[in-house]
Amino acid sequence: MLLNGIKCGGFVTPQKDVVEFSLAETTIAAASALDGEDLAITEDDGETVVASFKGYEVTGVWESNGAVRLRAARALEADSKAAIEALETNLASVTAKVDDVEEDVADVSAASADTLQAVGELGVDSAALQQSTAEILQAIGELGAMVAAMSADAPTEPTE
Repeated sequence: MLLNGIKCGGFVTPQKDVVEFSLAETTIAAASALDGEDLAITEDDGETVVASFKGYEVTGVWESNGAVRLRAARALEADSKAAIEALETNLASVTAKVDDVEEDVADVSAASADTLQAVGELGVDSAALQQSTAEILQAIGELGAMVAAMSADAPTEPTE
């Protein structure tokens, strides 16, 4: 088999719209030069097309185990590419906003803990105030009883 005239040992499609070729008797530079061309696998005669990869762009060329490997992916149409770039931009913006919200939640949680502690302290102060009020009322009651007892024992007529 040949890929655009370069000896090809085979190809695989590891993902949708992606193809990898194993090339022989060539160089990385020669394989890289295929970028921008319509890729076609032909029989050794160079005429009989076995597979066509029109609209694919070369995305990587490297050497592995004595063969030159070429990876190509289907090029996106301009509208699709723009839409994906807009989605990536929006995703980055949303991610930043989520980070901000997470920081705000942490701040609110800390403030909430402080508020709960203050409310707890107010509860303790309120209980102490209620206890003091009860003791004052009891003392007033006792004082009233003492005044009443003294009044009952006191002579009603003036003495000379």
